[in-house]
Amino acid sequence: MSSSTENFINDINAFLTSSQAAPIVHSEWVNLSRKMKKAIRQQMGNDEDLFQIFIYNKSRSIDRICPQCRKHYSAVNTLNNIETDQNGLYTKGQLEQSLSGICSLECFQALNGSDVLNDWFGKVADKVCIIQRFN
Repeated sequence: MSSSTENFINDINAFLTSSQAAPIVHSEWVNLSRKMKKAIRQQMGNDEDLFQIFIYNKSRSIDRICPQCRKHYSAVNTLNNIETDQNGLYTKGQLEQSLSGICSLECFQALNGSDVLNDWFGKVADKVCIIQRFN
């Protein structure tokens, strides 16, 4: 059984052990404590494939797997430049690919089950404005 077909990953574990997987650049994501890994898994509903994709995306420089459609692709190398992107050189899509690995707004909406969170697409957590309404 092939681990990928037309740049889509069918078997995450097979892909991770194949020569197609990019080398680890940010080892701190791979070497998280068991407690931290457990907490992240719980936030992901204990979905092991989703957890593996998350760690893969965080630990590689530009190699990404979309957690929604499982597309395997190269993102723009913006991860180290996001904080200094004052001139708006990167599109929201490029920033989202670098941050989460989600390949498109459509996959972002499908993963979240709504288009309500579109204002969050392509933003780091501290740039997301949450308005609280008091009744």
